[in-house]
Amino acid sequence: MNAQSLNIKESPDTRKKLEAPENKTPGVFNTSLADLDLYVGEYTIPGEGVDIKIFVKEGALWALATERDEAELVPAKTHEFTVKGVAGYLLKFEIVDGKSVGIDLDVPEGMFKAVRKKP
Repeated sequence: MNAQSLNIKESPDTRKKLEAPENKTPGVFNTSLADLDLYVGEYTIPGEGVDIKIFVKEGALWALATERDEAELVPAKTHEFTVKGVAGYLLKFEIVDGKSVGIDLDVPEGMFKAVRKKP
């Protein structure tokens, strides 16, 4: 391998990108309360009889589904959350025009689509 191939051209833009917060702790997303408010609301899985309430508690996003205990959600990616301490649950919020309109749920029971209830 040529030693020159490892050189990175130093520039202010390159330095900013290397020092950006998202490069400091990969896989950890800082989410403000204002960001979490985007997801807050009531959703339903049509035909399944399951309602899901998404709310903020103790500075974190939480979910409460029909016949389930409330669970804290942990940011995984932009608009995607897992359930804290429980494997196999992924909630991906569908955002349209800056508003959450639904959730794609990938859970052990299968894949489901929840839609936001009308206020």
